[in-house]
Amino acid sequence: MFVLVQERTEQESELSDIESVSRELADRVAAAEASVVRVHAGHRGGGSGFVWSEHLVVMAAHHLARGDEGFEVSTSSGRHPLTLLGVDLASDVAVLRSDVDLVPLRAVEPETLRVGQLVIGLGRSGEGVRANLGALAVLGGGFRLAGGSQVDRYIETDLRLHNGFSGSVLLAAGGGLIGMNTASLARGTPLTLPVSTLARVVDALVEHGRVPKSYLGVSVQPARLPGALSSELGQRTGLAVLGVEPGGPAEQAGVLLGDVLLGLGGARLSRVFELQAALPASAANSALELSVLRAGERRTLTAEPRLRS
Repeated sequence: MFVLVQERTEQESELSDIESVSRELADRVAAAEASVVRVHAGHRGGGSGFVWSEHLVVMAAHHLARGDEGFEVSTSSGRHPLTLLGVDLASDVAVLRSDVDLVPLRAVEPETLRVGQLVIGLGRSGEGVRANLGALAVLGGGFRLAGGSQVDRYIETDLRLHNGFSGSVLLAAGGGLIGMNTASLARGTPLTLPVSTLARVVDALVEHGRVPKSYLGVSVQPARLPGALSSELGQRTGLAVLGVEPGGPAEQAGVLLGDVLLGLGGARLSRVFELQAALPASAANSALELSVLRAGERRTLTAEPRLRS
């Protein structure tokens, strides 16, 4: 009899612990609900977003269509008008301004993140809030997106991003903001843009309406490399130069039509998107080593990319 009572007491204690954790997670969702919004753009555009600061809303840029207008934000307190400040498709971030005071989320300390910890995805795929519970699956270092944008940290979870859930927030179990979830940056893999990356992009969009990017001033296409050179470099293709902008950084570096670009700043150039990814994300006017193939001979030039005006 004593054994049965003891086992029942232990089971009740475990159930009590689970219920306690469940209530705490539900409390975190309720506390963050006012900061998770639905952005309406025109008749069909819009998606989930969140409050970045008292008057700024952030959402996934791919939910906006060209020509969208008449933006509104739907929160737990009703609908309010929004003004679009800027869009950066390369990082899938759009920023809008609200004339009414909104409630921003508190950011989590990045050094506290650990693989395996519980995380909450929170968005408004419709009028109501939708929550997902999962685990932080992968934490990696910084990387470049195909469009050249620098992401400070690779964050992947096991959350499923339901339809319209891109632009939702990723919260730590304690309720702090880890970043914005998006399904458009890596095909088939939902990623989370960390707060530090969002801060840089948001600041640029608020100030300029876009994220300034550097350029080399060439048009290129992939070209097969000779067998011996391909084996030596460990790459099958380079980028054949089809056009050089007059007065641009490439022309000033000595790049000619017909050259094949092999590398820039130590990064290989095999595919077209790798050229933009190899350019500086923000620090322009810095000299980079440019490796080219010209008439079968490898040469090294010095290029100084510029920011687009």
